[in-house]
Amino acid sequence: MIPNGRRILLSVAFFAMLAPVVADVLTPAIYILEAEEAEDEDAYVAASSARVDGTINGDLLIASGAIDIGGVVTGDVFVLSHSRLRITGTVEGSVRGAAREVEIAGSVGGDVAVATVALDIDGEVARDVLVFAGSTTVSYT
Repeated sequence: MIPNGRRILLSVAFFAMLAPVVADVLTPAIYILEAEEAEDEDAYVAASSARVDGTINGDLLIASGAIDIGGVVTGDVFVLSHSRLRITGTVEGSVRGAAREVEIAGSVGGDVAVATVALDIDGEVARDVLVFAGSTTVSYT
């Protein structure tokens, strides 16, 4: 067991190491990546709502309200949303996280692992679906 004084010191040291990472986090009220725009690295987003119509060449880590992904994410999507996650574009990696509602009308190249009230898959998921949900609808062919 670590004494309280050392635990506080370790916590301060840990958050000091995270300072450069936190500086790169995008935190506008609304995050919008337009169709002609591209992020050429991982994107870390904390916003009241978000829309991705462009391309993220890397992972998307997002904490937001309503999230719409109509563009392309070449990596994984890690999501935490008190509202909905709607994917009408392409996620080449996996989708993981929690949102009140998850709708996949586009394509996911990896796994989908989510905790949600309602999951609706009307698109394509290339690998496994692991879900903890109140209701699940799968209607793709």
